[in-house]
Amino acid sequence: MHPTLFTLGYEGLTIETFIARLQAAQVKTVVDVRELPLSRKKGFSKSAFCAALSAHGIAYLHAPVLGCPKPIRNQYKLDGNWQTYTRQFLKHIQTQDASLRELVKIAQATPACLVCLRRTIPLAIALMWPARRASWAGQR
Repeated sequence: MHPTLFTLGYEGLTIETFIARLQAAQVKTVVDVRELPLSRKKGFSKSAFCAALSAHGIAYLHAPVLGCPKPIRNQYKLDGNWQTYTRQFLKHIQTQDASLRELVKIAQATPACLVCLRRTIPLAIALMWPARRASWAGQR
């Protein structure tokens, strides 16, 4: 089966709109890459988020190692340098082979979606997805 992986940030969305977008894409598994799955936004803290997703038949997995580490996020807040942010995040994500292999397994079994506050955080994985998918799946 060809892996299906989407990315979606919830910034600016209600939980209802967010879930409607997941359903429109036929997503069956959400992979939350937030380091701390907490939110001031109603419905997006881990317990409420899991419950809302489950009520719509969507599974939840918390995988913070696939998100951007805090030092990289903090540096971006200071300097706003997107190139540095992207380069550092790519460097980080390339050290996460075991988690990426698991992500491939999930995406092969069911349409999956990486989730965080901003849509740009999991972008590096999405950009690397076509090029590295085979090696993450153990195919050489």
